[in-house]
Amino acid sequence: MKIIYNGNNLDFQLGSESSLGEIMDNLSIFLAEQNQVLKSWTVDGQHSSRELNHLKLDTIGTLEITSIPAIEEEYQNLQLTADFFVLLRHAILEGNIPVLEELSQEYNSLYQALDSVVGLSFHKGFYYFTQKIDQCCENFRHQKNPEIFAPLPDLIQTFLLEMDSIARGLGEPELFWSQMKELRGTITLRLKEVSVQLSTNKDKAALDTVLTLINNLESTAYFLEMCRRFRLDFFQTVSGSVEILTAMNPFMKDITDAMERKDYILVGDLLEYEIAPLLERLP
Repeated sequence: MKIIYNGNNLDFQLGSESSLGEIMDNLSIFLAEQNQVLKSWTVDGQHSSRELNHLKLDTIGTLEITSIPAIEEEYQNLQLTADFFVLLRHAILEGNIPVLEELSQEYNSLYQALDSVVGLSFHKGFYYFTQKIDQCCENFRHQKNPEIFAPLPDLIQTFLLEMDSIARGLGEPELFWSQMKELRGTITLRLKEVSVQLSTNKDKAALDTVLTLINNLESTAYFLEMCRRFRLDFFQTVSGSVEILTAMNPFMKDITDAMERKDYILVGDLLEYEIAPLLERLP
């Protein structure tokens, strides 16, 4: 059996595979190692179908596969999910019940693409968002009451902005460096003021600084995770940043615990003497 990969002969070492389905499973692993995903495949000119998976290898002349970079599939999934939520938001605002019925049925099939985009196990903000959407769609399928979706338009708008940021960030790594600059500069200076703010009854200003730090760190960590999955070349150039951000983890837990105990002196000390120096080391 000859394997053609993106127009070229592929020297692929066969093992104990006996069917086309088994070969395709192993080729999927091979593509993942190349940071590629399968786009299409044909067997002796026949386009892919589930029935072909059972073909025995000695009955196949040529298997031809084409792939695209994983980052391209990510962009496609980003666009797919963005389009869905734009339609959903408009339907909610217009009270368009037929469209809401159609979209609520589509959500289950979209969920897999959404999971690929955002990595639900990693980003808790997106996990909350998808759970909220899922709950509303499920309730609507039973009750047909458009008011069920009333809390969602603002949440969807925030989500779309975040998705746009992810798409631009993956395509334009300089956005990452601008975020590093903000963490290293503006936020670091603000952290050093927290102790004074807490001691002069400016608790809200101090809390805003802490929340800004947490949001920026979560966004940065998520972006780095996306780069690790889809832009390994760029991820390797920022390994120093990863080490610094990782070093913050135990201190962030201490800060959270101290805030829960309302030990604001400890919060200020940790931010000024532990977190700020680490941020200043960012590239």
